[in-house]
Amino acid sequence: MNKKHIILIGFKAVGKSSVARSLAQQLNLNLIDLDQEIERSHKNLSCREIVEQKGEAHFRELEEQTLERILKSDPSIIALGGGAILNLKNRELIKNHKIVHVTAQKSLVFERILAGGRPAYYDPRMPMRALFNELWDLREKLYQELAMISVENTHDPETTAREIAKQLSGKYRENILLLHGPNLNLLGSRDIKQYGSGTLIDLENYVRDLANKNGYRLSCYQSNSEGHLIDLLQAKAYFHCGIIINPGALSHYSYALYDALLDTRLPVVEVHLSNLDEREKWRRQSVTAAACIAKIHGKKLDGYREALECLTEHLNNEKN
Repeated sequence: MNKKHIILIGFKAVGKSSVARSLAQQLNLNLIDLDQEIERSHKNLSCREIVEQKGEAHFRELEEQTLERILKSDPSIIALGGGAILNLKNRELIKNHKIVHVTAQKSLVFERILAGGRPAYYDPRMPMRALFNELWDLREKLYQELAMISVENTHDPETTAREIAKQLSGKYRENILLLHGPNLNLLGSRDIKQYGSGTLIDLENYVRDLANKNGYRLSCYQSNSEGHLIDLLQAKAYFHCGIIINPGALSHYSYALYDALLDTRLPVVEVHLSNLDEREKWRRQSVTAAACIAKIHGKKLDGYREALECLTEHLNNEKN
């Protein structure tokens, strides 16, 4: 039996529970809400009351134990609490399941939380807005790294659930994965002559706009860790139709990354901002390029446009 659950993660008040309920109905699967399971097994105290009476550490321990138990059930739709992914053990428990990041407009989420009163785990000594922003930045990064797909809950829960079901079915394969390797988070401040003055966010927004105009969606990730990049490829390749990667210095020696790219069985284009032929001798050889349909370098930002055009042309030819 396929024991993979569909697990919805996301910040408090993005509407995970409502979306999960609609998704369970559409897919005819059992619905499990982690917070409700904790409350049910804890004398029906609310999660807020558990935190207030026993402390957040006790609540997080209950959360981990309950999650481990419900993952042993038949395949279900599982909605997690917003902070469940902060626990490394929880992230390990869910990483091989079908993880969906449900998000919503940040300002709207804050208004919803404010209307419900200060959460029990918010430090009363700090302004609520500052705490919210800090938690949002921390958690959104983790949500994005864990999730196979990300869907914004901008309409009603049924519409959002239909979009999730559509993407999970494999029928929606217009997603392109953009990966950046070590030190590329420093774009805009490192060697501007070689890499240009734009930041990584500028670059990603530029490629995302181009992709959208061509009918594709772009998912972007950067890591300074070879192992993390491989983990991202293994977790997310299934939900993408092609990959653009700038492996940074890893391109010159990482046979492990080469193997991971091959294992995705997806078309890959390697791109570098600088002209490798005009730099140190050791930079002129790329072992990862052998796993790619093309290698583009020396054209700075424009190289990413060319990489996207190369990849989408290949994908469009495959469709015909």
